[in-house]
Amino acid sequence: MKISLATGQPIDMVTDTTRINFMEKARLGIEGALSSNDSDLAKRLQAAIDIMNRQQGQAVGVDTRA
Repeated sequence: MKISLATGQPIDMVTDTTRINFMEKARLGIEGALSSNDSDLAKRLQAAIDIMNRQQGQAVGVDTRA
């Protein structure tokens, strides 16, 4: 869920076209983890980056039924 800073209201996911760079967020997370001496978190984030790199460009099926 995303909240507008201007209005404080939820942003409709259907109309939100903001792109998110998950790789960069994970890299920044690693930097933060290392700066706070949290090597376990840094390792988990690196594992996530490794998975994202392996899956890059591949179609992944998603079941959206509840």
